[in-house]
Amino acid sequence: MAVSAIPTEATPRVGRSRSISPLIGAVSLLIIVGVVLAFIGLRRPTAAYPLHSPQRAVQTYLDRLQSGKVDQAYRMTVLTPDYPADTSLAGFHRQWDSWSQTSHRITLVRSNQSGGLASVTVDVAAFTPTDLPSSEQTSRVTFTLERLHGTWYITGPSDLYIQ
Repeated sequence: MAVSAIPTEATPRVGRSRSISPLIGAVSLLIIVGVVLAFIGLRRPTAAYPLHSPQRAVQTYLDRLQSGKVDQAYRMTVLTPDYPADTSLAGFHRQWDSWSQTSHRITLVRSNQSGGLASVTVDVAAFTPTDLPSSEQTSRVTFTLERLHGTWYITGPSDLYIQ
C-alpha cells in the first residue's frame, strides 16, 4: 500500500519559504547599504591645504589640540617673552589640556601671506553636549604666523584661548 504525501497545515510548503528568503535578504542588504551611505554622507571630509602653507599649519595645530597632543601643538608656536600669557609648556598645558574634551569644527574664513608672515582667520565652532538645539558656540580667531627655516609657526593671537 502506497502512502501519498498530502500537504497539511503541519507540513510546511518548502517552495513558499524559499521564495521569501531572497526577499528578506534583499531588504536587509538595502537597509545596510542605506545606513552606510547615510553615515558616509554625514561625514564631512577634512579640507586638504597645501603641505607647507600657513593654512595647513593652523589646521595641524588645531588638530593636535583637538586630539590632546598639547606638547606637539606647543612645539608649533613661537611666543615672545612679552606675550601676555604664560609661555611655558606648563602654562600652555593649563590653557589647552581641556580643549580636546569638546568637539570642534574649524572653517577657514580667509588667509593672507606676505613673505615670511601670514595670517589665517578661522571660525571655531565648539559643540557642548546639551539637550538644547543650539549647543554650538562659534568664535572667529585670526592666527598670526611666521615662517622660520621653511616651517610656519603660530605667533598669535595674543589671547590664544579659543572656546
